[in-house]
Amino acid sequence: MLAMNSQTFAGLMCVALSSGVHCAPPVTAMPACVPAGVPVMHSGRIANSERWAGGIHVVTSSLSLADNTVLTVSACSEVRLAPDASIEVTGAASALVTEGTAERPVVFSRNASASAWGRVLVRATGSVRLRHTVLEGGGGTSPFARGDFHGATIAAQGDPEALPAMVTVNQVAVRGSTGLGIAMIASRFAAESSDLTISASGWHPVYLGADTATELPTGSYAGNAQDEFLLQNSNVASYSNDRPIKRDATLRNRGLPYLVGVADSGGSLIRVGDGRDTGPASSVLEIEAGVTLRFSPSAGNSGVLVQGRLVAGAWVAQGALRAVGTASSPVTFTSAAATPAAGDWMGLFFKSALHPQTTLDQVVIAFAGGPSQTRGVCSSTPGDNLSADSAVIITLEPGHIPDRAFVTHTTLRDSANGGIYRGWYDAMVDFTATNTFERIAGCRQSNVARASGGCTMGTCM
Repeated sequence: MLAMNSQTFAGLMCVALSSGVHCAPPVTAMPACVPAGVPVMHSGRIANSERWAGGIHVVTSSLSLADNTVLTVSACSEVRLAPDASIEVTGAASALVTEGTAERPVVFSRNASASAWGRVLVRATGSVRLRHTVLEGGGGTSPFARGDFHGATIAAQGDPEALPAMVTVNQVAVRGSTGLGIAMIASRFAAESSDLTISASGWHPVYLGADTATELPTGSYAGNAQDEFLLQNSNVASYSNDRPIKRDATLRNRGLPYLVGVADSGGSLIRVGDGRDTGPASSVLEIEAGVTLRFSPSAGNSGVLVQGRLVAGAWVAQGALRAVGTASSPVTFTSAAATPAAGDWMGLFFKSALHPQTTLDQVVIAFAGGPSQTRGVCSSTPGDNLSADSAVIITLEPGHIPDRAFVTHTTLRDSANGGIYRGWYDAMVDFTATNTFERIAGCRQSNVARASGGCTMGTCM
C-alpha cells in the first residue's frame, strides 16, 4: 500500500525520497484483518452523516462534508484515494471519525501506487478523531515547496484567537507524506491524543505554533527527511503561526529539536506576551529539560522576545520564560545553520517588566548576539558602541529591576557581541557568579546605568 519505493531492512521500513533513503521502525504489528469485498466508490459532497462499513472504499475525487455531518469509517477498512483526492472536513461542526482497533485498523492509502493522494483537511469548526489508523502516501502530487499545506497528509486550519483543539489521534501512523506529516495552523491536538508516529515524510514531521505545542502527542517522530518540529514559520503555505503567546504553553521534549523559521524566511520571533493593556495578565512559556530550539539565520530578529504589558500608562509583568534543564539534559537555544557562526540569531530578549516566574537554569545559549535593532544606554562591547546586542538582552522600564540573577548555571558561548545586557538603572545584579561565558566577542555583562547619568556602576567584563 505504501506508494513509494519502500522496502524493509532489518525490521526497518525504508523509503527512497529525493533527499535520500529514510528508515523508521514499523508502526505497529498491523493487521489481523484484511479488508475485502467489492470496492465502494465515493466522491462529491456528503450532505448527511454516513458510516462506511468495514471493507474497501475508493475515493475517486475529493470529498467534502456539509455542516453538522459526521463521516465514520468502521474498523478493518481500507480507504484508497485517487491522486490529489482529499477528504475535506470543512462544514461547520462536521467530523471525520475512524473506529479502528489494534487488530482491525483503518488504513488510508493510494489508489494509484505512483501518485500521492491529497490530505485530510479540517477547518474550524470541524474535527478529526482517528483511532488505530494508518495514513500513508498522502500530501498531494505537487512538490511540497509549492504544494498546498506544504505536502501535509493531515492539515488543520483553526482560528488564531480561539486556537481550537481540532485533531485527536490515538495509535495513529502517518507515513510517506510528500512534505510535512501534519500541519497544525492556529489549531491544537486534543489533550487526550497519544501514540502518534510520523515517518518517511518528505520534509518535517509536524508544523505548529509555539502557542499550540503543549498538546504535541507522545509518539515517534524520527525517520523523516528533516527530523525537526517546524515551529511558527511565516512562509509555510501562506499562513503564519507567528502570533504572540497569550496563554500558558509548554514545549515538550518529544525527542526532536524545534526549528524556528526556515532559511531566508526573514526571521521568526517567538513572542511571549502581547504587550497590550487588553492582553492576558500572564503568559508563561515553559521549555522542558532536554529541548533544543534551533533558530534559522536571518537578517530579521530571530529569537525569543519576552515582554511586559502597558496598563493605564504603567508597565507590569506579563510574559514569562521558564527554561529549566539539568546538567545532563540542558535546554539549548542555538543556530540552525549548517555551519553555525556567532550572531546567526538575535538571542533572548526580556523587555519592559520581568515576570516572577522567569527563570533560566541549566541552559545553553549559542551563536546569538545578532542584530536586535535596540540601542542601549551602556555598552555591551568595549568602546563607544551603544548597541544592546547580546545573547541575553534585558531592557526594563524605570522602576523595574531584576529581583535576582534569573539566569543561572547557564553557558553562553559564541556571541557576536555581549553576553548579557543589563538595561536598567542603579541596581547591581550580577549574572557572572554561576554562569559560564565562552568566546564572547563583547562584555560578559554590560555596565549598569545610573539614573543620574553615566555608566560607571560595575564593570564591563
